[in-house]
Amino acid sequence: MTTIGALDIVIFVAFVISVIAIGLWKSREEDHEKDAQDYFLAGRGLTWWLVGFSLIAANISTEQFVGMSGKAADWLGMAIASYEWMAAVTLVVVAFVFLPKFLKSGIYTIPEFLEYRYNNFARTVMAIITLIILVGVPTASVIFSGAKVISVFFQGSTLLGLDLGSITVGCWIIGVLAAAYVFAGGLKACAWADLIQGAALVLGGVIVAWLAFQALGNADPEELILTKRNDQVTVEQLAEASPIERFYALNEGPLPDGKLHMKRPLDDKEIPWSALLLGLWIPNFFYWGLNQYITQRTLGSRSLAEGQKGIVFAAFLKLVIPFVVVIPGILAFNLFTSDLNDAAVVKNAKTLAAFAPDLYESLPGSMKPDPENPRTANDIKAIESRLEKARERESDEIALFTFSDRFAENNPEESRLIAEFNHQALQVEPLADNLDPAALAAANTDMVDAAKEDKSRELNTKRSHCATSIQRSRCC
Repeated sequence: MTTIGALDIVIFVAFVISVIAIGLWKSREEDHEKDAQDYFLAGRGLTWWLVGFSLIAANISTEQFVGMSGKAADWLGMAIASYEWMAAVTLVVVAFVFLPKFLKSGIYTIPEFLEYRYNNFARTVMAIITLIILVGVPTASVIFSGAKVISVFFQGSTLLGLDLGSITVGCWIIGVLAAAYVFAGGLKACAWADLIQGAALVLGGVIVAWLAFQALGNADPEELILTKRNDQVTVEQLAEASPIERFYALNEGPLPDGKLHMKRPLDDKEIPWSALLLGLWIPNFFYWGLNQYITQRTLGSRSLAEGQKGIVFAAFLKLVIPFVVVIPGILAFNLFTSDLNDAAVVKNAKTLAAFAPDLYESLPGSMKPDPENPRTANDIKAIESRLEKARERESDEIALFTFSDRFAENNPEESRLIAEFNHQALQVEPLADNLDPAALAAANTDMVDAAKEDKSRELNTKRSHCATSIQRSRCC
């Protein structure tokens, strides 16, 4: 892994200080006496381009550059971009339906609008709930994921005696720096800081995407072919293809394996197409239309027209974001599939060690972290600890495991071991030895599902007997 040197740290610190300084300076340009409107709404003087960039910078973070890219690399592919493209539609509705009502009422906060529309109780309830949600969910996750990124790149580096490779230190640094310009400069400082950071994020994403395509063009076709989602592509075709042609050849394919589909099957556990039609619109309209963290930027616009232009500009940027976030994630799958496989091995090994120690120890070395790999040394310690706890734990619960036909095709020995473990745990007839990978995966899943149904039926029977006993005791 590339290490971070002193120059990298200096550039990083200089950028952070510059962003904070510019934000504070721009927030103090006016000579008139400051009031609450200046602090919370930037004096209602934000231009459309400040509103647009501020909305995007407030929205995109490590949630996108780490989480969304990771999901694209996993199995969702372009389907994860649905969040972004649906948001573009939502923003247009917010601009022309929500914003006129908000600005007409002269509110500072969204809970205040509920008081204006209903009563003080509604305002109080939403204020409390919003505060809990913002602090406990997005703020905490963004700070943690940002600190995790810092800890990876600054491993072994120190600044003023602080270990920059520590996630705890990273959380404190991010929290303190953000609080510094927010508390001192108010919304205007945030808006100007967002302008710089938003432009840097978008530009940085474009550069990363370009570098990723360059790397794909220089990669060995023999290694790339292992990541193909299309059975018709060959090594010879990849050798003659351009980077973009390689991208399409490797990743286009039928569902559920193809990564260039905008919808997933109905049984997808993350984003079934039914969720796009019926479910995601609700959180989308809340996030962009009723979320104080976001809508405060639009409430600070110079006029209704400026606010609407700013929101539409943000909607345009939301159409661009997937190309600088999601596509690099898919490219990461093509370029670093061996590293992703290592991470999957560690993740699955921890699960098996915690719930099925006998199965874990019977698996071949390909499904266990490599003791010679320094990156997995801590993972191996965690697995040993879980094995010990699992053997000490007394439980009637049986852990059962399923796998896909692709896994069975690539790992026939491991698949057979898992199926054997399941049938021994359930004390049922073993599966036939001559099953092909798809049939083995399907038969194993049917066996596990049948066991779960029997367990559920048993629980329902016990509940029924319990309810009958209670009714009889009441009658007596």
